[in-house]
Amino acid sequence: MGPKNRQAIDRQGDLLGHAGKRIGGNDFDIQLALKEIMPNLGLGTYLKTGKPLPVSSYFDAVAINNVHAQSQFYSPENGRYLKELVLDANEPELVSRLQQVYRNRSSHQLVHAAEQTKIELSQHSGIELSLDFIAKGVSQPIDRLAMLEATARELQAILELMKDAIAQAGSQPDVIFVTGGTAKSPVIRDFIEAEFGRLPIVVGDHFGSVTAGLARWAERVFK
Repeated sequence: MGPKNRQAIDRQGDLLGHAGKRIGGNDFDIQLALKEIMPNLGLGTYLKTGKPLPVSSYFDAVAINNVHAQSQFYSPENGRYLKELVLDANEPELVSRLQQVYRNRSSHQLVHAAEQTKIELSQHSGIELSLDFIAKGVSQPIDRLAMLEATARELQAILELMKDAIAQAGSQPDVIFVTGGTAKSPVIRDFIEAEFGRLPIVVGDHFGSVTAGLARWAERVFK
């Protein structure tokens, strides 16, 4: 990378390593919804028998990027199952809120609330998320530490991809470039800095970097 390579068409020799996986903003939103919102709907509570409440319906409810999971959650069979779950739950008033999500088909609204929380946490260290759309007067405090813990798996996966690319290159990077909407989050930036604190982090246009780069490259190649 750099000015001396700007006009070069053949960049094959400049690519030292690469790694990738489908980890998007939605994945962070879903995990935040699951870990921080779903306890208000009974996740983590118990049945009257003393056994933990089954979690599959909670996972399916927020898995908006999984057609099979969403079909399963909104199936008539699951509707009947949720009725029984409310009767068997030790805290039925909480589980009935999950049943309400089923009735109102509000999975996307749940995950959107988590997405808005992620955005708010870019500006504030903590917020009070209103869950009035689930139950009147219910809210959930969420701070950056909670987001860090909720999305630990996704962050670790990104770290492994970065380490993989560096290992392939056989050398340490001079700079780390980050882009994309989710990269606006201080939680992600702080996580990267904690791992690669000695390296400068350059932030690109969060919503236009990739498209602009592809457009410029296409102009050069097809000119």
